[in-house]
Amino acid sequence: SLRDGRGKSESGERTLADVVRAYVNSACKDLGGTAEVTFERAGQEFLQLTTPPWEFQVSGTGKEKLGLREFRVVIRRDGQVQRKVELYAQVRLVRKVIVARKPLNPGNMVRPDDVGVETRIFEQATGLGFGELGAVIGLQVKKFVPAGEMVPSEALKTGELVARSRPVTVVGDGANVQVRLSGVALDSGGFGD
Repeated sequence: SLRDGRGKSESGERTLADVVRAYVNSACKDLGGTAEVTFERAGQEFLQLTTPPWEFQVSGTGKEKLGLREFRVVIRRDGQVQRKVELYAQVRLVRKVIVARKPLNPGNMVRPDDVGVETRIFEQATGLGFGELGAVIGLQVKKFVPAGEMVPSEALKTGELVARSRPVTVVGDGANVQVRLSGVALDSGGFGD
């Protein structure tokens, strides 16, 4: 049967596998990206049960959101508990991350053409890096990052682009006009300040 993006068929049915995937995606929402769930053989016969007529109550065990996970499922029908099952699944996170388009050298500021966005798959919820370009533009590189590699958060630091009491030039661009003003910075600041 045809299913929409939430795992519902045209008739409104959802399989137990769909319900578990929705549970995992909800739990991984704060990590950014979407979860990829691959079920182990144990419990396969239950994954095709649908709601309605069955009702499922899913809970995860452990603190980890990614990796090999165990799920406890209470299966009900007509409000009565029919069975309690344990399902195991490998959970991976598919997420967009910032990567270096060219080598990032210590001391340099990150410019828009230095970085890009790629999709990566993670099996652990650590070292996920940055998810948005705006989060890295204007930061200072403190550890070398080779071209093509994901930019880890520990490789960058905030850097001052403007120092207090130093001369600055402010440029404003319009459709047909450009305004340029000179002045003195009242405070130090980084990109976006």
